[in-house]
Amino acid sequence: NYPVFFDPLDSWSNLLKALNVRVEMDGDSLAERVIEYLTIRRDLLSEKLFVIYGLHQFLSENELRQLYTELIYKKINVILIESAYTWNRLESEEITIIDKDMCFI
Repeated sequence: NYPVFFDPLDSWSNLLKALNVRVEMDGDSLAERVIEYLTIRRDLLSEKLFVIYGLHQFLSENELRQLYTELIYKKINVILIESAYTWNRLESEEITIIDKDMCFI
């Protein structure tokens, strides 16, 4: 007999990690995989807001439109953070620029 101690389960995320549970993604494009990933995290872990850094660097304008359409349809809240503003604003985007002095422009 050995004394066994354990911490109470504080989140499903820790349990899934401990059991090495992974979800297979079916999406072909990065945009489809992002949508799938966010949907799964929202549905399984009840996450309400996602923050993604640098997504504009990896997706075309059409892929971003597809992503925004799906996010709006599925009611998934996302904040995209970019290091620079170098694209044309899409109709689904609200843009806030913060300068190096942390001032809103």
